[in-house]
Amino acid sequence: MIAISTLQSFPFFKSKLAKRLSLYIFAITVATALLVTALHVVWEFHHEKELLRKEFRQVEKVNLPSIKANLWILDIPALQTILGGLLHNRNFVYFKLTDDQGKRLLEVGKLPRKNFLLEKIPLYHDNGYGKQIYIGTLTMVVTTRYIYENIIRNTLTTLGILLITMLLTVLFILFLVWSLISKHLLAIQSYTNKIRFEEEIPPLQLERKENQWTRDDALSSLVNAINKMQKMIRDSYARLEYQSLHDPLTDLPNLRSLRLDLSQRIKECEISGNIAALYFIDLDSFKILNDSLGHTVGDAALTEVAKRLKRLENRGVRVYRIGGDEFLLLTKALSNNPEKTRELAQKLAEEIRGIFDEKFELDGKSFKITAGIGVKLFQKGQDIETIIKHADNALYKAKEKNRNVIAFFHECMQSSTDKKLEIEQYLHHAIHNDEFIVHYQPKYDRHRKLRSAEALTRLRRKDGRLIPPGEFIPYAEETGMILDIDHRIIPKVFKFVLENRSIMENAGMESIAINISPAQFMMADFVQFIVSEAKRFSIDPHFIILEITEETVVSNAEYAMETMLELKRHGFRFSIDDFGTGYSSLRYLMNFPPDELKIDKSFVDHIPENDRSVAIVRTIITLAKTLHLTVVAEGVEREEQFRTLYRYGCTLFQGYLFSRPLPEEEFLRLLTERGYASDRK
Repeated sequence: MIAISTLQSFPFFKSKLAKRLSLYIFAITVATALLVTALHVVWEFHHEKELLRKEFRQVEKVNLPSIKANLWILDIPALQTILGGLLHNRNFVYFKLTDDQGKRLLEVGKLPRKNFLLEKIPLYHDNGYGKQIYIGTLTMVVTTRYIYENIIRNTLTTLGILLITMLLTVLFILFLVWSLISKHLLAIQSYTNKIRFEEEIPPLQLERKENQWTRDDALSSLVNAINKMQKMIRDSYARLEYQSLHDPLTDLPNLRSLRLDLSQRIKECEISGNIAALYFIDLDSFKILNDSLGHTVGDAALTEVAKRLKRLENRGVRVYRIGGDEFLLLTKALSNNPEKTRELAQKLAEEIRGIFDEKFELDGKSFKITAGIGVKLFQKGQDIETIIKHADNALYKAKEKNRNVIAFFHECMQSSTDKKLEIEQYLHHAIHNDEFIVHYQPKYDRHRKLRSAEALTRLRRKDGRLIPPGEFIPYAEETGMILDIDHRIIPKVFKFVLENRSIMENAGMESIAINISPAQFMMADFVQFIVSEAKRFSIDPHFIILEITEETVVSNAEYAMETMLELKRHGFRFSIDDFGTGYSSLRYLMNFPPDELKIDKSFVDHIPENDRSVAIVRTIITLAKTLHLTVVAEGVEREEQFRTLYRYGCTLFQGYLFSRPLPEEEFLRLLTERGYASDRK
């Protein structure tokens, strides 16, 4: 125990590994000492026994002749003297002499109970004629007690010497191990304990002389490996930290980075009293481009947008991408004057919008991309999540108004956002339970005869009231849920046509128009979907008019032309909805003329009072006649509007003057009445 406590006082024992190693060495040392001592004991015991046997032989050689002679003549006193003299040797403790009949003649000494060796020697007398006469037996007993005493004494001495020798050897070995290995292992352990991802520490160096023996030994290799590993860890952590703060596609800072910077900017505003701005940017109709042309082109567009936005960083702003087609810009503190801050923020917003003026060259084609911009001005006393949420609310308001719009956050926007969330949740529920219904709004010709109808998607609340399409359609388009809605509405319309085709023909109907969302039209499988559904319900494609907005065509003219021409080859007809509100109305009419133009309600609303609206309407009707297209005026609500449109040659009329959108049952009832009236005529 003293030895162990002595060993444990060395610095070597600061390491658990070192303690374990020393205990192993000490145990091996003790076991070795005990084994060597045991072997020595065995050897010494056999050696001492052999010495006793030699003493037996010596007694036989020296004293046996006189014992035989005196026994022959039975000189008991002489025998007593001889055997008594042998007892002076401490090893001999007992002698017994018997005659030839086995009777005891003489007994000297005392026979021990244990630890003795006994030897019986038969005695013979030579009668002079070469004949040996048996005359008796001599029994000699020697004790081994002195052998055991010597062995125990020698063993303790030997064991003590061995232990001391081995302990000194162990200490020397441990000293060598400590000096050459353990001390450096502890230094390596201490160094590795200091390694931290976020802290940089100098490379590991051991306190030892470098020479030919240490230059390339195992410790040097270990140190080099640890230094390489430490560098790899630091590099990996730096890379992971960078990746956690940046968008992998555009290499822009991400939402996590925005939160860190925004937190710092809020603190700066609290100290200075200045106002900063956060811009929330979302690309218009990006989902259509991404779904129609593929993610590779979509990624290229996002990368180009990021590249253009980064040009503004010399204005003291930082650009972020938080996912999808959403970008954010964070400004430095602009001013402590609210009016001046808003003026500066408006100017920067115009610059942001200006970077989208130049068309985007993607996949060898030119694209016009616009963006909605929401602006949140903030200063002290506002938290990170609220600022981001308010910027998002402003963006939503901008997207709600139109494309390419800038909107600043106002408190009233929050209720609008809450309503948006409520409608989005209800849309998910309605899609899952297929709760969308179809209403049909009739179209009448110049003689007020029903000729066509437009299928309109409607959504009914739980209380039975209808949600206006202007409330849920924009949300559905923004979230992409419009695709799921279209995939449910189109089969319902086709089924309705299949089941009631004869009623429609009797009523004089020539077509049914279906609104196709931009996202649906730009889907790669749109043609296949429409054609397969028409075949499934045995629908004559010529009876179906697909209504698409002018902006759908303009946003990707080449793809739109390919899709329209392929569907027209199958027999489907096309109507351009909201005609006159886009950017390039006349250009695409030369390349792929549709079958029908719809005059947007915004023009019809102001006739005949507004001369400019009248001129635009007259121009559209004249253009349609020249191109042999049917022209439909939507939103006709007053008789004066009808007469004006009639006078300029409008083909079909749609609006509340003639009929509101009707549920299927009411529309069928109207068709039946019209069919009955036609039959009577």
